[in-house]
Amino acid sequence: PLNQTLGFVMTFGHGVKITAFVITALVVAWMSTLAVAMYRDPEMAVLAFTTNDTYPRIPASLASKFLRYAPYNPNATSILGQPIFSAACAGYGLLGVSKQRSLEVLSTLGAKGANVDARHHGLTSLQAAVLSSTFDNDPDLVSLLLSLGADPSLRVVRPGKPINGMTTIDFAEYLDAKPTIDIEHIVALLKAHDT
Repeated sequence: PLNQTLGFVMTFGHGVKITAFVITALVVAWMSTLAVAMYRDPEMAVLAFTTNDTYPRIPASLASKFLRYAPYNPNATSILGQPIFSAACAGYGLLGVSKQRSLEVLSTLGAKGANVDARHHGLTSLQAAVLSSTFDNDPDLVSLLLSLGADPSLRVVRPGKPINGMTTIDFAEYLDAKPTIDIEHIVALLKAHDT
């Protein structure tokens, strides 16, 4: 019989038998479906890896391997049109998102050739990181982006806004001048890198 050919048979309550072959086939089908979904939208893998296994049905270990080894486009955009590198930066520091895993994802995307200066809503990832540092005062994201080659001389593109045309350093100084914001160490970091 087929069960003897397949070797191993699992028996559950009420005589239900499932062979190792069927279980393996289901797991392979599930993993293949996830890989195809992540290939079509790499942001799924970014979310799955950085949210500490809370993203539904995609194990962080699978997402990590996909991000490192799969032949996806590191400059792809999410369903909303945001570059995945920019989306990964935007997630840094959010509740439920691992900062360490976010930095790992960004390093991986940078190593795969992602455009670290990609814009979203007129801001480069570095400019968005400077803005987010006003909330958490954390220089790690800005430091990583600079090490990946982010250009602090690029200008903000926000027509009609007072920040339009500012370089990243000008933007950081503009934010630091506000009475409730103290990101002087971020300004110093940007200036040290710009020389």
